[in-house]
Amino acid sequence: MNPESTDGTWLDPQTLQTSAKELAPKALELATDYGVTLVGALVVLVISWVLSGWVRRGVSSLLGRTHVDATVSSFLSTTARWAVLILGVIICLGVFGVEMTSLAALLGGAGVGIGVALQGNLANLASGLVLIAFRPFSSGDWIELEDADVDGRIRSVGLLFTEIDTFQNRRILVPNQLLLGQPVTNNEMHPTVRADVQVGVGYGTDLREADEVLRNTARRVQEEHGTDGEFVVWWTGFGASSIDAKVGVWCRAADLFPMKNELLFAIHEDLAEAGIEIPFPQRDLHLRSPRVERLEQWVENAAK
Repeated sequence: MNPESTDGTWLDPQTLQTSAKELAPKALELATDYGVTLVGALVVLVISWVLSGWVRRGVSSLLGRTHVDATVSSFLSTTARWAVLILGVIICLGVFGVEMTSLAALLGGAGVGIGVALQGNLANLASGLVLIAFRPFSSGDWIELEDADVDGRIRSVGLLFTEIDTFQNRRILVPNQLLLGQPVTNNEMHPTVRADVQVGVGYGTDLREADEVLRNTARRVQEEHGTDGEFVVWWTGFGASSIDAKVGVWCRAADLFPMKNELLFAIHEDLAEAGIEIPFPQRDLHLRSPRVERLEQWVENAAK
């Protein structure tokens, strides 16, 4: 049975065979051209992928020898890797005949749409670039975010998020925009810090004697456990149940918590030895009895 053509006529097998012979070289030529192009594009992508890894490791190693901050080194090495990958993709598109002007227009339109959809992430990205450029803190620094109740050490500063490891061994991802939008305390910006402890004494205490005891305590703790620096003792005001003072001694930043404990123990022991009271909050409660006449009247009204 002879195959039927699209116009309803019957095609001669000889004609089909001749057409197939004519189409075969063209199909082979197209397959060869596009096959070579596809293989070439894949080769370019593979080379770009391998080369990007080499570039990232090379940049990281080079910056490591120049003692650049780990955060900046990680950012620059990652940027170099993505630059090589993007260059490889552009070369692949050029191999397939995509014009760069059309690609630029397409990317521009897509960039506008993506920018509108990802406003928050773009703000985090801009904040991340500012943090990396100005480096208010580095990897390993101990920071505190009072508004966000976050306290821990910086693990890494990324383009969108900053990773913080808390002292409870939990990892927190903080958006970079949040870090620039609130006060951040860097406890290890300087090698030495002052450990302050609040203390209060009773209102009946001889303040000059208490001041001398606190100064002797601060001097001893400073000499035994602290670093170079002048200890401080000053009276901050009259509290609800005590007269308050602040005692501070200098120590290494890494020893802040142990130094606070040592100073607190020493203050408690020395004040107790001197017979000086550390009062706790107290309230005076005055009870007034109602007049008997009004109480009797209330009882009579209630009985009716």
